Amino acid sequence: MLYYKCKFRTGVLILLLDECLELSHSDKIELLHDRLIVGESDNHTRHLFQQILRGWGLEAAIVLAPIPLWRNALTQAFGCSNTDDLDKLQTWANSFHYAPPLPPFTPGNCSWQNGLWKQTLTMAMFGLDHSEKLGRHTSRGVINRLGNDALMPDNYFHLGTPEQTLYEYYLQGPAQWVVEWVRPDVENHVRTDKRSRYEAAGVPELTILDAKHQTVEFLRLIDGRYQPQQADAIGRYSPVFPV
Repeated sequence: MLYYKCKFRTGVLILLLDECLELSHSDKIELLHDRLIVGESDNHTRHLFQQILRGWGLEAAIVLAPIPLWRNALTQAFGCSNTDDLDKLQTWANSFHYAPPLPPFTPGNCSWQNGLWKQTLTMAMFGLDHSEKLGRHTSRGVINRLGNDALMPDNYFHLGTPEQTLYEYYLQGPAQWVVEWVRPDVENHVRTDKRSRYEAAGVPELTILDAKHQTVEFLRLIDGRYQPQQADAIGRYSPVFPV
């Protein structure tokens, strides 16, 4: 009986998680300043936790965080009764309608031009890796650990300096060159939060591509601050890696 109950709940949870991904700009899951950020947006993060609780029920809350922490958070954020009675909390949750507003998902922003930019940058890093043998490049999905933070760049390149350690699923220490794509309506996550963290961690080169406005921004770390850089007369840009 327990097996079938768990199997049913797992199936429901998978459907809810698939629904969450369909509404998200990105499948990135990052840790920044002790905050878990899903899909580059706080509301996407809240939506994911809502789907987890809908799929697994109240028991999932105990696994994700201690009950007193959940109770305090619900009380502060949504005015939930400050009680230890789980039945009362369940009754309140069932009657509380919560639908966090999600940024509009617009697949049309992934245009042919954007795909060309991605391919060009990826091949440039691939060339530095395989042809020039200068270091290693990593495509999206491999985390860059910066202290307690865990960020997921769209691409990055690293030299394998003593400050860096490459594990199977993540790089510990700042990469030499990070590429980030700005998704519509969640720009602040890259332009403010992640940029400042890369700057503080000492990432020498940061490239930001804006799909909505069709712009490329080259930033170089000079005296501890990012300074805008320009491509040359024929549109080429050469990153500089301190040695």
